[in-house]
Amino acid sequence: MRWNMGAWHVEPMSAQDIKTTEKRTKLREILGGLDAAVVCFSSGVDSTYLLAEALDVLGDQVTALTADSPSLPRAELAEAKATLERARDIFA
Repeated sequence: MRWNMGAWHVEPMSAQDIKTTEKRTKLREILGGLDAAVVCFSSGVDSTYLLAEALDVLGDQVTALTADSPSLPRAELAEAKATLERARDIFA
């Protein structure tokens, strides 16, 4: 949708938009077939997206797991914790 000359105009979905929508629908179908899920969470784009979709579909039946080790920079661990706190507030 875009605003132009005082009115909203709906633009057709691109082939890429359609493919993305189909993939999201499939992911949500898979998640919906689960009783619960554990998401290995690094706070990167992929695991953040998967966690958001899992929380939206499964709610409190989702556990986010971040492995801590000496090789994990403290800043990345802090970012993961902060992201999980925000997710808790959003999906509570």
